[in-house]
Amino acid sequence: MASFMAPVSPGMSERDLAEVCCPLTSRVMSDPVIASDGYTYERKAIEKWIEDGNTTSPRTGYPLASFELLPNEAMAEAVDRAGFGRMSSEGDGKSS
Repeated sequence: MASFMAPVSPGMSERDLAEVCCPLTSRVMSDPVIASDGYTYERKAIEKWIEDGNTTSPRTGYPLASFELLPNEAMAEAVDRAGFGRMSSEGDGKSS
């Protein structure tokens, strides 16, 4: 299984890198979404978490108020600024 392990941009700290990584996968997010716990996750990872029957936040352990996921464009921009770019196995119609 291939994983995305890009070089860290010059001047990027470990904390900066952690900010753009999903807490479920520890990989750079390509489709970041905000869950009802207020945390950001990679869409496919949190969807799988929920599909697997989990009803609590992976970060806090408290029940999720809803299963609605909202795109986190600010995080997507942070990924771009960090030099990783938005990766997608599906085209999103945007050009770089």
